[in-house]
Amino acid sequence: MRRAGFIGALTVTLLVANPPSAQSDGEITHFEPFLRNDDLCVDLEARNLMDERTALTIDSGLPGSCAFLLRLEARGPRVVSERLLERTLRFDLWENVYVLEEGNLRETFPSMVSADSALFRLDGFVLGPRTQLAASEEYRVLVVIDVEPLAKEDRERLRRYVSRNSGATGNSEELVLDLGAVLSKAFGKSSERHDSIVYETPYFRASDLEVEP
Repeated sequence: MRRAGFIGALTVTLLVANPPSAQSDGEITHFEPFLRNDDLCVDLEARNLMDERTALTIDSGLPGSCAFLLRLEARGPRVVSERLLERTLRFDLWENVYVLEEGNLRETFPSMVSADSALFRLDGFVLGPRTQLAASEEYRVLVVIDVEPLAKEDRERLRRYVSRNSGATGNSEELVLDLGAVLSKAFGKSSERHDSIVYETPYFRASDLEVEP
């Protein structure tokens, strides 16, 4: 078993495009790089990243997205490896469950609380092969977590739909107005509103890392 945390509770920089709500003070509570077989892996847990507008978007049935960028750097800095992971979370109105999707993986949760916890947790995420770590060098990991009220493809699809039907009448026009209201509520005056947290670990050597069989 690995020790109780390489970093422990962390203080991170919160970058917010708009003034944060009381629920948007994002924090990485656990981060640990370790070696497993031939890989450099990380465990990560974060909290307080789901602000009110993102939660409301998800509860409406539209998906919210969370993107993780993890970059391994040697002193210099020199980029050794970089991984990007995107997840989406939505509420299935028919099944009454929260659905977390990552590529072809799909997991359901009974509540926003349980889904939120899983959304911002990485277990044994592979950052790269352990052979990229030289014994004589020091490294750090840059972590960026970006949360948006809608997944990228859904934002583009809704924008196209609103634009295509902007001249509609009757019920179609009402639907277009509803979709426009959703976009406005999610993004405010700007269609690119999003919150991010950024963290850099202290420098470490390969010999500092726990080895998991």
